[in-house]
Amino acid sequence: MIEQSRISIVLESITDGEVIDIQKISEEQLMEALAEEPLAEEQITEQKLFKNPYITKYSPIFKMHFYIISVIIDLVVLGVVYGFNKMSHEELYQKKKPLIVQLISVIVFVGLCILACFTAFYRTGEIIVSPISAVLMALFFVVYGVTAGVYSGTWLYGKRKLVSMIIPAFIATATTVIMYIGEMVMMDWNLYRFGEGVLFDPIGTFLLAPIDCMIVLVSGAITYLILSLITTSKNSLAARGGGLLAKRR
Repeated sequence: MIEQSRISIVLESITDGEVIDIQKISEEQLMEALAEEPLAEEQITEQKLFKNPYITKYSPIFKMHFYIISVIIDLVVLGVVYGFNKMSHEELYQKKKPLIVQLISVIVFVGLCILACFTAFYRTGEIIVSPISAVLMALFFVVYGVTAGVYSGTWLYGKRKLVSMIIPAFIATATTVIMYIGEMVMMDWNLYRFGEGVLFDPIGTFLLAPIDCMIVLVSGAITYLILSLITTSKNSLAARGGGLLAKRR
């Protein structure tokens, strides 16, 4: 495998020492520089050099991946602030539990975003990531979907089951799928793989692997479970309150 320090030297020769975004360096420029400064004891092949799609192409479309994340964070944070502010002013506490769940989900998600910024989830540029990286990335996708689902569930809280639980669960799965699409665009229609084998390989021409489909479904299932527990506890309290009133009468 080509040493990173050697690649850096070649990149500096392309740019005359100027520090620029590696994504803006074309494959042709890098190959020409490597031809002029061949690596010792290592045969250069396109497969070895361009395992990371970031190196070969640059497209501003990849920014959409981060815009999607930012939009969800902004919406949820504003929703939490608005919800608690409204609740304190009107002294109506029916949505207290979903707001607390929404707050927890966005805190966890923002925490994962910060961790990704500092560690990039320990990715090395390889398409097949390490086990710890795979776990963190899977958790990130699930929490992202749950955050969007719980956010929508807070606004729909108190309505009938189809609206208050199933629709948010669908929104959670759809949001996770959109996240995968964003990664595909960013990776030039590739995806990071969490391992090797049937569970991690793409399903035919479908880019998602079975593990990716499971992550999408898990985000929806967790959202449904959370909203179901909140609704069940609300109904239980209402039933107990009704029973006490009936006894008093």
